[in-house]
Amino acid sequence: IDMHIHSTNSDGRMTPEQIVQEAEKTGVSLISITDHDTYLKRDGWKSVSLAGKKVKLVPGAELSTDYYLDGKKVRIHLLAYDVIDKNGEFQKELDRMRSARESGNIEYAAGLIKTCSFLDPSIFDGFDFGQYGWIKKLIRSQIDFSGYSQSQQEQINRYLEEQKAVYQKCTLGIEQGIELVKATGGYTSFAHPHETKLGY
Repeated sequence: IDMHIHSTNSDGRMTPEQIVQEAEKTGVSLISITDHDTYLKRDGWKSVSLAGKKVKLVPGAELSTDYYLDGKKVRIHLLAYDVIDKNGEFQKELDRMRSARESGNIEYAAGLIKTCSFLDPSIFDGFDFGQYGWIKKLIRSQIDFSGYSQSQQEQINRYLEEQKAVYQKCTLGIEQGIELVKATGGYTSFAHPHETKLGY
């Protein structure tokens, strides 16, 4: 089984259908696609499940949550499984988080264009500002650096290295995240507890 997989719906490299096909090919019988702050609803599983007849799918998501310890904020990724979002509250929170991420990313990109006035704003045409991922990495993939002088490249890199993206409320408090999942009848688990560097 594999209960922690990301698809192209967040920061993975395969579509959900490709993931199911790969699981079937390699003999994995139970999976959960747990994209960052993205929930593939049960009806969405119908088309995905057709990709592999021998693979059982558990609806999932990986939520960005925050925990405060001695006044210090610690980011904890919380896995959510078997969510049945009957009243739409779960999706509403994910939409709110995406909207907050989108606003922060637009602000960050606008700062880059202002600082590096030689950049053509059209580089962001069609850019999905609400997608999950490190905005700096996403921006780097948008820019053809070979089209700029050495000093211009240095100016772009300086902005990306020195300026932090500011996200307002694009996460949940961990208690809120757990309660949100519980309300859907789902259950939670830590995605990678070792990365929090917290003790018990």
